[in-house]
This record gives sequence, C-alpha cells and structure tokens, in this order.
Amino acid sequence: TATENVALSIEIRGRARDPALVGQVLHSVGLTERAGQLVAHLSAGERQRVAMARAIAIEPALLLVDEPTSRLDRSNARMIGELLVAIARRGTAVICATHDDEIISRSDATIDLAEGDA
Repeated sequence: TATENVALSIEIRGRARDPALVGQVLHSVGLTERAGQLVAHLSAGERQRVAMARAIAIEPALLLVDEPTSRLDRSNARMIGELLVAIARRGTAVICATHDDEIISRSDATIDLAEGDA
C-alpha cells in the first residue's frame, strides 16, 4: 500500500515506524484518501506522488527530483511545486530537472540545458 511504501522508506533508514509521520507525508502529497490502496492500483501520477512521499519522509539533506510534475494535473503539479519550495525553505537542498515553467519560476537558481547552454 501507499502507507507501507512510505513506512518502509523510514524503516530502511533505521528509524521506528511512525504512523503520524506517514500520514502527514501522504497528506502533503494529496494521498490521504488513497493511503490504504495497493500501489499497483494507483494511477501513474499517484504512484509518482507516493515516490515523492517516500523521499521526503526521511527528511533528506539533498532531494534530487526528475520531472516531479510530469504525470500530474495542474492542481497536483502546483501542490508538488509548493511542497518542493517548502522543503527547500526548511533546509533541504532540492535539485530539480523539469520543464515546468511554474517550478522553474520559483527556483533560487536555474541552469538552462537547451541548445547546449550548459
């Protein structure tokens, strides 16, 4: 399930299972109502948000994300963009490869890889 996926990511890091944290992280990616669903039964966008939840549940110092909004509708994409900004403001370094102009506009720095600029 989505809940078990997030809990496992926490346990792999040697921390105790924390149902409150798991619930909070799933809520932050908009999956509260889908928490008990098997990941195999989730849409591609919901699976992508489960992956994001797993990553942020461990409170990493560095978060690398590749096209985090590519399979999401505009509402969920905006939510994930806001979440990435909030994570960065709490001290996590976020490196994001994206074509999403809204995420790009909210970044502190950008590197444009178009037409060999990098």
